[in-house]
Amino acid sequence: MGLSQVHHHKSTIVAHLIDAIDKAFSNIHQDEPQLIANLVHHLVYRFNKYIAPLFALEGVTAQSGGVFVHQRPTAALIPPNTFPASKPKSVELGDLLLVLSLTEKGVTDRVAMLLQAKKVSSIPTTLGSSRNQHHLYAHWPPFEYQIPSSLRGNSRHITGPGLYQGGKYLLINQNGRGMPVRLGSRYALLSAGAVGFTAEPHPGELSGYRDFEDELYAFLFGNAGRAYVSPPSIGSIGWDQVIEDLISGTAKLATTWMKGASAGGDQSRHRGLFLCGFQNSLKLTAERILLRASADWDNWCRDSNGPPDVPPEIDTNIFGEGGGISIVEFAVTVNDEGGHR
Repeated sequence: MGLSQVHHHKSTIVAHLIDAIDKAFSNIHQDEPQLIANLVHHLVYRFNKYIAPLFALEGVTAQSGGVFVHQRPTAALIPPNTFPASKPKSVELGDLLLVLSLTEKGVTDRVAMLLQAKKVSSIPTTLGSSRNQHHLYAHWPPFEYQIPSSLRGNSRHITGPGLYQGGKYLLINQNGRGMPVRLGSRYALLSAGAVGFTAEPHPGELSGYRDFEDELYAFLFGNAGRAYVSPPSIGSIGWDQVIEDLISGTAKLATTWMKGASAGGDQSRHRGLFLCGFQNSLKLTAERILLRASADWDNWCRDSNGPPDVPPEIDTNIFGEGGGISIVEFAVTVNDEGGHR
């Protein structure tokens, strides 16, 4: 028994991941925030209901939890106005953060992957108006936060190995599964009918395309994404600190919102932020959130109906300029008797 034995269930696990992705992206006409909300819901729901029991068969405890936030942090370059295009002056850091904590023999390894979502109709794809976003992911030059206001002006600089493993594009097939993107011979390993792909943001063009379900499967075992340290070292401005910024900002935003809802706040706020499986699942983020949610928040990820509708615009009276980002977290623990990875 042990984590290596879980691979015996690979085909079943991948099938459940495919099911989650298909359901999340079943209506490609929805805007990207709604598609990300769908993904948070369906991925957490199917992992906890169908995939975690397969880990348990091999003596491994696995849980998932998620939070959807209808806003994203933005960054401008240092020095200013050095993006390849004159506009926009700042770009999003990402749409979704995947987080894994993998514990074995009392030692926890942490891995994260920051994803920027984009609808596409073919592979290879061009980024068109997203040149500045691609520049950030391809080079990770020094940048400073514009949003959230609590971090505005704080500088960060991501360096070191694993740049293209830590930040990737999540490409959503506008043709839907079964209506393949136009794949050339260079992409023979991809599934022509896949509904989601990831791609590495190398300078010049995207490359390293991969089926999203395969990326997720590798991530669950710590074989995709980029390692990080939590808490980051004092004075850090790199990858570790950026992940800390995103997780802490999301936790702070959710805590503030939950306090308001607990005091009788407007329940329509559910449309812009919702939590999945927080009571027992999330390790990093939940530690920093007051767990006073109503049963409805958790129940959204206990059934298969899907998440609430996401409004097209953020209500800044509710959310202000908080530092949140949508997060799906996986916590995997190899029991003492589970053996080696």
